[in-house]
Amino acid sequence: NAASQGNRWLEGMASIAENHDQVTNVRGLGLILAFDMPDGDSRGAFLKTAEEKGLLGLGCGSRSVRFRPHLAVTAEEVYRCLAVTEAVLSSS
Repeated sequence: NAASQGNRWLEGMASIAENHDQVTNVRGLGLILAFDMPDGDSRGAFLKTAEEKGLLGLGCGSRSVRFRPHLAVTAEEVYRCLAVTEAVLSSS
């Protein structure tokens, strides 16, 4: 499940990155996923808004966002997380 859902999430994030210049260096292995934002301020704003919409991410380094969902995450939950990510990035 970690491999298949992680691949689903990684592919979705790569697609989001194609439409949002502020998202770069999308990467992941299994359910450990991350991407970079231009700077720490934009990352902080993203994380704050995402949390308000029910998506908890972690800051890592000076500008990275990391996701580490539970190992039993479902495809529906992955799609919801991607939708929230897309919504937050589109609103900024």
